[in-house]
Amino acid sequence: MSNISLSFFFISLFFSLKSQISLARTDSISRTNPLIGNKTLISKEGKFELGFFKPSKNSNNYYIGIWYKSLPQQTVVWVANRVEPVTNPHSSQFKISNDGNLVLLNGSNHQIWSTNTTSKAMHATLLDTSNLVLTNSSGSIVWQSFHHPTDIAMPDGLIEYNKITREYISLTSWESPDNPAPGPYTVSLDPDGLNQFVLMWNNSEIYQKSGLWTGKYFTQAPHSGSGYPLYINSSCIDTWDRRYISYTVTNSSVVTHNVIQSNGLFQQLFWLNNTQEWQPVSSEPA
Repeated sequence: MSNISLSFFFISLFFSLKSQISLARTDSISRTNPLIGNKTLISKEGKFELGFFKPSKNSNNYYIGIWYKSLPQQTVVWVANRVEPVTNPHSSQFKISNDGNLVLLNGSNHQIWSTNTTSKAMHATLLDTSNLVLTNSSGSIVWQSFHHPTDIAMPDGLIEYNKITREYISLTSWESPDNPAPGPYTVSLDPDGLNQFVLMWNNSEIYQKSGLWTGKYFTQAPHSGSGYPLYINSSCIDTWDRRYISYTVTNSSVVTHNVIQSNGLFQQLFWLNNTQEWQPVSSEPA
């Protein structure tokens, strides 16, 4: 074989393999493309991954979750079926049903989780923010995981009180580090209508308050105020129909999130590349 033919062979092989990898990797589910077994979704820039996971090596339970794709240790930021796990991901399906909902079916084809939306969706897409969005035929978002968080508030996510429906978007801890079932601790907007967030036990007993929003920070929150990193922008918005708290990160290289731990601590965590671990910069209660 000549050098030209050999070069052409390897170039063709390279582009063929690249094409196969590209086709195998996807960030979305359609009605004809369910998620089964070891198959996962990977966000467009490879920042997050969605699929079946076990919360510990000794667990026999599997959950649909979203985690950081690029970090060496699996950090799950969202869980779908917190209440009812599956035992065999290869016989379970995460799919868009005929009525347009994103659902999880177990090995007996029994529906154990659903988005419960009345709008018919065509696609579910994992974004590079970690937000899982359900869109209809016109591309409009009809459901998103950022409006149904578990224990973590990601940048661009939110906690909210809807004044019309009187519904809360809150964070709820895991039952334990090895069990993502809803635990007893929550982070929510103040039920008395004040512009602050509160930490609650059993949705009844407030054990920590952030202090009122000044327009720039919360007066009693340790991860707020002038000493807080400049690349974190927090906001507390109060309109006629809702109140919500959110934050953004202005430095794209920063990896961070807020989490309510299973022991009741509310922490802001930053990923340190030099030590390859999460570092808390604040904890409430202090």
